[in-house]
Amino acid sequence: MRTIKFRALVEPENKKDLPYWIYYSTLEIPYKPKNVKRIIVKDLQFTGLKDKNGKEIYGGDIIEHQIPVLGTDRKPVIFEKGCFKLKDYDFNEWVYPGATFEVIGNIYENPELLKR
Repeated sequence: MRTIKFRALVEPENKKDLPYWIYYSTLEIPYKPKNVKRIIVKDLQFTGLKDKNGKEIYGGDIIEHQIPVLGTDRKPVIFEKGCFKLKDYDFNEWVYPGATFEVIGNIYENPELLKR
């Protein structure tokens, strides 16, 4: 059984302050940070998987993956039809023999990674 965890991106009101991540394990954020412009929580649940470096994979992460038949590509992790998957793929890449995955960013902080 996988651990249920979430993360949220907190954008401070003061533009000089950098956005930061908070991690929590309940359905609600355990506390509301002060002086916040917005908090992004949509689709940021832990998948239960880790990348080749041991980093936890969350919804919204951008994955660089190498699948023997398909080659190397970058895709965001999405939650669709009751499961986590890489956007635009119809089969379950997570269990493809020989596939490797690496978190290289996320769709909120690094959207440019998908425009290569």
